[in-house]
Amino acid sequence: MMNIFEGLFQSKEERERRFQEYSKKIFPYGEGQRQKIKDILYALAGKKNGAQLMMHYLLIKEAMIDSETKDYEAIAARIEKKKLIKLTPELRACVRLLIYKDLEADESLNYPTPEELKAQAAKEGGNHNG
Repeated sequence: MMNIFEGLFQSKEERERRFQEYSKKIFPYGEGQRQKIKDILYALAGKKNGAQLMMHYLLIKEAMIDSETKDYEAIAARIEKKKLIKLTPELRACVRLLIYKDLEADESLNYPTPEELKAQAAKEGGNHNG
């Protein structure tokens, strides 16, 4: 995430360029990919908590992309300390499963449904790190 003051001293064009770079990094397959992820997360968290879950997801995904070790559990634990959203073990497992699917995604954008994620999370016993 960019420094909070950086945006204040950038031109509109520079801010737009940086946003486009960030968007391309997080969603290399564009708006369709972003919308699919958003739809899944909002279906999992409900409209009331969808935005918080999306922010939580984006922070983890960016850290995973930037990480050399790709240690999901350590990254997720660090992000969860920010307490953007209260996660149930099921929701935590769904986010983890979706991140891995998303990182492996190609232009076909074949993602599991929220129901499939919940079923997979239940099969794994909800909380993967516990």
